[in-house]
Amino acid sequence: MNIDFLKLAKNNMLSLAIFISVLFWAVESGIDSYVFEEETYWFRFISPDPNEAWMRLIIAFTFIAFGKFAQNTFKKEVLAHARSEETKDLILSTGSDAFIQCDHNGMIVGWNNTAELLFGWAKKEILGKSFLETVIPIQNNEKEIEGLNCFMREGWSLFNKRVEIQALHRDGKEFQAEMTVSFLKTGGTHLYNILLYDITEKKIQEEKLRLASSVFNTTAEAIIVTNMDGIIISVNPAFTKITGYTFEEVIGKNPRILKSGRHHHAFYNEMWESINTTGHWQGEIWDRKKNGEIYPKWLSITSIKDGHGEVKEYIGLFSDITRRKKDDEDIYFRAHFDRLTRLANRELFDQRLSHALKVGFKDKKDVAVFFIDLDHFKAVNDTYGHAIGDKILKMAADRLGSCIRGNDTLARAGGDEFLIVLPDITSKTQIVIVAKRILQKFSREFNIDGQKIVLGTSIGIAISPEDSLKKTELIKTADMMMYQVKTAGGGNYMFTPKVMLPTNGANATNSC
Repeated sequence: MNIDFLKLAKNNMLSLAIFISVLFWAVESGIDSYVFEEETYWFRFISPDPNEAWMRLIIAFTFIAFGKFAQNTFKKEVLAHARSEETKDLILSTGSDAFIQCDHNGMIVGWNNTAELLFGWAKKEILGKSFLETVIPIQNNEKEIEGLNCFMREGWSLFNKRVEIQALHRDGKEFQAEMTVSFLKTGGTHLYNILLYDITEKKIQEEKLRLASSVFNTTAEAIIVTNMDGIIISVNPAFTKITGYTFEEVIGKNPRILKSGRHHHAFYNEMWESINTTGHWQGEIWDRKKNGEIYPKWLSITSIKDGHGEVKEYIGLFSDITRRKKDDEDIYFRAHFDRLTRLANRELFDQRLSHALKVGFKDKKDVAVFFIDLDHFKAVNDTYGHAIGDKILKMAADRLGSCIRGNDTLARAGGDEFLIVLPDITSKTQIVIVAKRILQKFSREFNIDGQKIVLGTSIGIAISPEDSLKKTELIKTADMMMYQVKTAGGGNYMFTPKVMLPTNGANATNSC
């Protein structure tokens, strides 16, 4: 233990001066002797004068008290110095931060256990080495190194400031660290205390938070966060853009303000049952915007739990799928419907016919297929042009649609040809009624842009199971029957000879 006795003397200079003065006066006053031995004092006085003896006694006690004071002060100074040394040793050996002590030349003179773990250098290996050349890759920290050099030369720049640096492990791997340098002057020696803390994980977490914040604020999906009681505690800018509600308008509210009223309680009960059971739900839901517009959205809800498995928040992510649904509907329409007449196309007709045949076979009911062609349409189209021809086709589709039931299917096969499937037939009379109704509708003229045009129609009919159980054969048979009607002059309908007709003249001509 190195004790600075000069410093002790300076700190107690006034007390020492008083002590010398009292001692000199006491000797002059006749104190014969003073014996100091293990805090026990004896005094022998020369003068027999009582007054003088009392004075000498007072002086003696003053002397004793000062001696005791000086002794205690000395002990305190020594103890404080010892404790300071012990604290230094404790910091060097323990602590969560790496503690490194350097002399005025930047050579390492102190190195604690944490520093050993952080840098991979044992204390006996690192002592005496240059701090700047050993634990910091200079090429990555030029600014910090220059500041540290200045500090070690002149005692400024990094004094008690926290700086982030790239530190160097013994194996050559670099890592991010936070460094604090403080100055210590003891006796005639300058020391530099350096605390280093590995912030690699901290930086990773900060980057994750930065990215999460960036995603939260810039994503096109709306984000809504509620507490465990379902109260909104945060929303992102996309939420405002989609719903029209501002942050201030929804904070503290329940998401029920977005409900459209389209879903029953059972829908929401199933949703929350899934969330409470699996911690997640996603699906299509209709909600209402601030302006009252009802729109479809794709919603995903996830419950967030704490370390004890208790739900703390719920996070909902959703997007407005109005455009997507419209696009899907457009794609489906183009794939299954005729763009001019908006009737089912051949592909959808085939699907409906296949389904009708399966159900008819199961329920033992007939299915009828109509193949319809407009008489003289080509001549009208060539005479009046395609614009008039398209209008006729659309009007013809409307007339045909008015002749069938809701569960029947009307399709445009192409050009001026149409197909009808009539499922669930229990009597041939039902088929005849539909055929006569169509003939009657087309017996009336078409009035288009002042032009009165008359078109007839030829109808061929096939029935399952009498004609076939296969859809392709049924359509082919109906086409053949239509062609025979057209060859005979048109304006009529025809079954195959295999079909037994009602006795009231199901093969009759145009009359309804």
